[in-house]
Amino acid sequence: HNVRPKFIHRVLKQEIARKAEVCTAQAQTKPTVQTTHLIEYCCGNNSLLMKNWERQGGKGTRVSLPQLDAEGPKIVQRIVDIAKKEIRQGRHVRMHVALPCKSWSKIGRIGAVPNPETAKTIKKGQRKSRKMLKHVIEIIKKLQGGHFACSFEWPEGCDGFDLKKCPEMRELMKLLPFDTRCHGCAYGLVDDNKTPIKKPWRILSSCSSIKQMGHKCPGHKDHAQLVGRPKLLSRTENYCPRLVRKLIPALLGLPARGVRLT
Repeated sequence: HNVRPKFIHRVLKQEIARKAEVCTAQAQTKPTVQTTHLIEYCCGNNSLLMKNWERQGGKGTRVSLPQLDAEGPKIVQRIVDIAKKEIRQGRHVRMHVALPCKSWSKIGRIGAVPNPETAKTIKKGQRKSRKMLKHVIEIIKKLQGGHFACSFEWPEGCDGFDLKKCPEMRELMKLLPFDTRCHGCAYGLVDDNKTPIKKPWRILSSCSSIKQMGHKCPGHKDHAQLVGRPKLLSRTENYCPRLVRKLIPALLGLPARGVRLT
């Protein structure tokens, strides 16, 4: 039939690899809170996500000062070692990243125009942020495989999503191809006066299940302002109970087949 043996061998090899991938996916146990180690990368001590995770019987690692420094030179290997140990024991690993974004905020950008010192401080903060982002990308690349998945959250209007200002974001978006947006007020986020807070978040993930987070404002007429209210702004960084209850199952999805982490 004029079919070259090399061609047949290549086709058979590809088919065997495809079937092996399918069998691996079918054999993989579905992650649960109890069988998954959560790495909350850059979080406060009052993080509702980790508190709820532990309340449901899960275990995790917080990357926050003073225990773990996300900017430090040893953080990549430390997190990779923790994750691989869990994976060797048959557990899943989910890493949720929320790097400090003050230097990328819209408020900071506006204030930097008339004040050279402020602009200098913001630039310094952005360099630190990009360094931490490089660490995150390196961790994702080292932890390839079906037992690991990652998500990354920043406020939607964050300048860090600007590929010209933060070139590293382009690579992160390739590694975490599923992109969803949501509003805090859709999850019951309110201020002390019970006024809805329409804080827009943007979440990137290696799991398509993150799409279930895409709830937007249901139509509130008024929203509380975060400008000039640093304590309230800081409090929103810990999310809110309803958002966390929805986020946990979204994090437990399986990484999409065909998404390469290397």
